[in-house]
Formats: sequence, C-alpha cells, structure tokens
Amino acid sequence: MLAGFKPVDWTTRDTGIATIIVTTVWQNIPFSLLLLLAGLQAIPPDLIDSTMVDGASGWQRVRHLYLPLLTPVIFVILAIRTVDAIRFFDEAYVLTGGGPGRSTETISLFIYRNSFSFFDIGYGSALSILLFLVLMVITAFFIRVIYGRGEGL
Repeated sequence: MLAGFKPVDWTTRDTGIATIIVTTVWQNIPFSLLLLLAGLQAIPPDLIDSTMVDGASGWQRVRHLYLPLLTPVIFVILAIRTVDAIRFFDEAYVLTGGGPGRSTETISLFIYRNSFSFFDIGYGSALSILLFLVLMVITAFFIRVIYGRGEGL
C-alpha cells in the first residue's frame, strides 16, 4: 500500500485486455503520427496558400485538401496497423502470457503455444501458413484500395 492506495494487479481477467490495449496504443501511436506528419509536410504550400486566398475555412481545407491528399498515407497506416494487430504477440506474451486462462490469448500466442509448449509443430506450422495467407489477402486488399484509386504512395 503506497500513499493509502491499494496495489492494482493490471494482469487479471478484468484488466488484462485493457492493459494490453493501452500498452499497444502507447507503443504504436507515435509511428502513425510520424507517417501522418510526413504526409502533411509533403503537401505543397502553394495548395494551402491558394485555399486560404480562395477563402476556405479550416474545416473546408481539412475536408477538401488535407483528407484527399492524405488518403494514401492513411490507408498505409491502416494496412500496417491491421497486419500488426493480427500478428500481435509480444505484448500479450510479456504482460499476461495469454492468461489468466486464455482471456488475453492472441492468434500468434496460440500458434506459439501449440508449436513450442505442446510440441505440436505440424499444427502450429499449418496455423502459421493460414495466418500468412489471411495477412496476404488483407494486404492485397489494402494495396488494391490504395492503387485502385489511381494514386501512388
């Protein structure tokens, strides 16, 4: 007990998934924001100046200038974060080990346990290949969305 507060176990069934979510968001938000910042800096200043001269409000600039020009960057961020969310392993393994029980077990942790804890290498390999194929389909979808609009990265 420190300063009158009871200690909190952040890895229980009630708080384990929230702890993992907060840790993951805290770890990955800076990278996404850096990509968005790079996208914003790539917008030519002449376009911004011309919208100001034309009398566009701040919201109109966001809606008609920034969002259309940042759409490829946003889709790249979504693709990276989606793939990371599906193959998510390290935070769940380090913080909770997939427990208590299986309440915070992820797909990657399930594959790891089957392969290296239960020594069922064939099943783990099959699951890994299936996970790879699912990630390929998701990545192909995002690439089709990004390039299908006629815009490059």
